[in-house]
Amino acid sequence: MIYPINRLILIFLLVLSNSVFAQNQPITVSLIQLISNPEKYSGLLIRVSGFLHFRFEESALYLSKDHADHLMTREAIWVNYAPSPRVQPSENSLPDFDSSWVLLEGIFNYENTDGHGHFSLFTAEINDVTRIMQLTNYSN
Repeated sequence: MIYPINRLILIFLLVLSNSVFAQNQPITVSLIQLISNPEKYSGLLIRVSGFLHFRFEESALYLSKDHADHLMTREAIWVNYAPSPRVQPSENSLPDFDSSWVLLEGIFNYENTDGHGHFSLFTAEINDVTRIMQLTNYSN
């Protein structure tokens, strides 16, 4: 027999464990959602896909290859990586992802009032990217 107080404690612990687990799971969001409503996702762990440039003074996720080729930075997001992100395929290194469609997981940041990325040209940034996966089904 479970006493009423024990039942309340059990319910509290279940709710708490679910909320802690949910905070560790990235929210899947589109790049368009991040650009159009950045304040809604700021500070959250997100999963997003786009076209990546990984170059000297340009590490950014774009809506398309055309946007990347024409450096349309206001519709792009700067990318900062964690020290050892998980890469897929595992034989790749970060430079291998340049000019390819990718999925990234990291912390979205819009709150920086000084701007984002090189010369503060970007709308927002994804920090501490812990996962980068090459997407092979995309084309432009």
